[in-house]
Amino acid sequence: MGTGATSEATNLGGPGCEWHKPQTQLAITVKFLKIHDLGLTALYANRSQYQLFRELDPVASYPAVAWGLTDDSMTKGQCRVRVGISDRATMDFILKLSEKNVGKMDPCAGAREVAQAVITNIQGGN
Repeated sequence: MGTGATSEATNLGGPGCEWHKPQTQLAITVKFLKIHDLGLTALYANRSQYQLFRELDPVASYPAVAWGLTDDSMTKGQCRVRVGISDRATMDFILKLSEKNVGKMDPCAGAREVAQAVITNIQGGN
């Protein structure tokens, strides 16, 4: 993320990390969720509650969904992608675009790219 970026550990909903660059508003959050052990099933079961619910191309062969209570991904430049890493476990990837990219880039595509990079790294790939 370059100079001026900061990071912090976060535990809300499960262990994770957040990186942000205050000068540009860019932020990335990665979480191993510990809310339940239902995997993506819980998200699909409640899909009618979400304005944004879009199945994405798999991430490192795992199913992925962009979701949110509101669908302001293009107007606010933020998107949450949940990846089912097993039948019972998920990871969340949240991307908040820099101010200059809001409305120009799809934050859900960016969050999916972050997920791909992180999961590939965890699996030992390059």
